[in-house]
Amino acid sequence: MKRVLRGTLLGPQLLQEIISRVERDNNGCWLWKKYIDKDGYGILGFYDAPTRKAHRAAFIARYGVIPQGLELDHLCRNRSCCNPEHLEAVTPMENKLRGNWQTIKFANATHCIRGHEFNSENTYIRKITGHRTCRIYAAMRLKRNKQKKVAA
Repeated sequence: MKRVLRGTLLGPQLLQEIISRVERDNNGCWLWKKYIDKDGYGILGFYDAPTRKAHRAAFIARYGVIPQGLELDHLCRNRSCCNPEHLEAVTPMENKLRGNWQTIKFANATHCIRGHEFNSENTYIRKITGHRTCRIYAAMRLKRNKQKKVAA
């Protein structure tokens, strides 16, 4: 394979190099077989070039540059997947909304942790933080804390 720009492969050559380092699964994912970082992303490196994330390299090899201000979302939800067909360039906010972020889960929750519905009568929204609190659960907690103080 022809190496250019300090060990960097271009387009189809780079994609072939990536394919040689993956294992395909039944879902169409190209699972990275080499080094995986602490966050679960495959790392691609050549002896004389900087390392980079394998999924980003695969996307660039197939489609060209990642547009400014966008990041790649794994549609398959598998961070070690390098299949360019499973990647989509999206805004950081869209990527977070699609992801498994705890804050997004809380923002989309329809019920509190005790199962009470968040509705206009039962929900208190804190002015400074914007966090929602279940009034029923808050009253139960307050009553329990008062009972603990009396018992002590």
